[in-house]
Amino acid sequence: MLKKILVPIDGSDNSISALKYAINFAKYTDGELKLIYIIDERELEGPLIEDIIASMGLTPYSDIRHKILEIMRERAQAIVSECENICKKSKIACSSKIAQGIINKIICEEAKSLDLVILSSELERVFVHTKIHDMFFGSITQHILHEAGCPVLIVK
Repeated sequence: MLKKILVPIDGSDNSISALKYAINFAKYTDGELKLIYIIDERELEGPLIEDIIASMGLTPYSDIRHKILEIMRERAQAIVSECENICKKSKIACSSKIAQGIINKIICEEAKSLDLVILSSELERVFVHTKIHDMFFGSITQHILHEAGCPVLIVK
């Protein structure tokens, strides 16, 4: 039975739609949700940010990286809290986690101990270089679909 459901969230309208779909699914299966927000390391590291900062003559990226990460964690916590409230109002049990790393790898690792992944067809991409990466290497959703160790339901 599909009772333990992983729901990657990012605060976008698409991920909230996937969450609502997961809530309805959990109602029918008497399931519980595990919400996960992942701070994408590709958005924290990489030449694009360093090049932009250097070209503007600003403080070196290494000096402000911790501040950017702090802001990203605050945003993550706000999004997770909002999603937990949606679950609570719907009377669906949920747990949550904030992680940092490569999104598709973390989701696939988390999925190993669960029964189903329900995710949006498009997770929010903030920086252009991650969109370019997706064009050449495939989207996060494609990787999860092929690598997750359990069924994956994609919500459009």
